[in-house]
Amino acid sequence: MHQKEKEFFEGVIEKLKAELEKRENALMHMKTELEQKKETISFLENKINDLKSQIENLKEKTVELSKENAMLKVKVEELQKNLDEKKKEIEDKDTALKKLNKNISNLKAEVKALKRYLNDKNKEIEEKNNILIKKEAEINLLTEKVKSLEEINESLTRKLEKLQKLL
Repeated sequence: MHQKEKEFFEGVIEKLKAELEKRENALMHMKTELEQKKETISFLENKINDLKSQIENLKEKTVELSKENAMLKVKVEELQKNLDEKKKEIEDKDTALKKLNKNISNLKAEVKALKRYLNDKNKEIEEKNNILIKKEAEINLLTEKVKSLEEINESLTRKLEKLQKLL
């Protein structure tokens, strides 16, 4: 029976060796996988660190951009305020210009009316000048007649005196 036991135990040992080898192969496979996983973990940790660094850089850039955005917003508000002031100035000047144009139109109408009035008065003056010229001509004519009559009167007065002396 020893032999049977020996064979039995040898069979068991063979099975155990085969099982051991199988398990060693599985363990080697697991070690290889573990190494690969460690490399993957190391790679991913490096990638995570790179991403964290990039995130920090992006955060810093975001803060800078926020500050720049705030400054630009202030500038935009200032520019909008200046634009609104300029628009108001333009509106005021436009209103003033409209008033001036209305005043100019009114003044033109007044000037036109005054020109008509002046033309009418000039016509009256011309008419009066014509009358004056006629009257001056009449006065000159009458003055000459008066002189002529005075001369006649003097002549008659002398003749009368002569006649009185003769009488």
